[in-house]
Amino acid sequence: MEQSSMPLWLSTFEEDIDTYIFISSRDNKLYQGILRTYDQHGNIFLTHCVEKIIIPERNYFSDIYVGNLIIRGDNIAYFGSVDEDKYAKMFDYSQENKATKEAEDNSEADLVKNQKSLSSENVVLQYKPINQILSYLPDNNQDYAAFDN
Repeated sequence: MEQSSMPLWLSTFEEDIDTYIFISSRDNKLYQGILRTYDQHGNIFLTHCVEKIIIPERNYFSDIYVGNLIIRGDNIAYFGSVDEDKYAKMFDYSQENKATKEAEDNSEADLVKNQKSLSSENVVLQYKPINQILSYLPDNNQDYAAFDN
C-alpha cells in the first residue's frame, strides 16, 4: 500500500506555526492571522484573524475582525509570512493623516499618475473605517452587502 506524502508547499507551513501570515484566497480575499495548525490537505486554522479590504486606487484599507477561521486548502491562492517592519510601514492606522484629505481632493487622473510613480516599497495605505471603504467598492461586489446599512 502506497502512502501519500504531503505536497512540498505544505512543509513551509511548519516554520510559520504561531506566527502572523497573510493568506490570499481564490476568491480574492486577503486574510491575516496567526497560523495555529494545518493538515495534510492544506486546510489551515487561523486565530486573531482579520480580513483586509484594500482599495488600491485610493491607497485605503480597512479590517474586518473574523476571529477564528478555517480555510480549506483548495481555496488558498497564495500565502506568506508577515514582515513586521514592512507591515508597520505599509499599513498606517493613524487617524491624523494630512495626505488622506489631499488624496480625496485629487482627481482620478491625478490618482492614476501618482500610482504609477510608486513602487511596492514605498506604498503607504491609510486606514479607513469599513463604512467609508464600502463606498469605494464597485457596485457589482456582492460580498460585502451584509455591511450596507
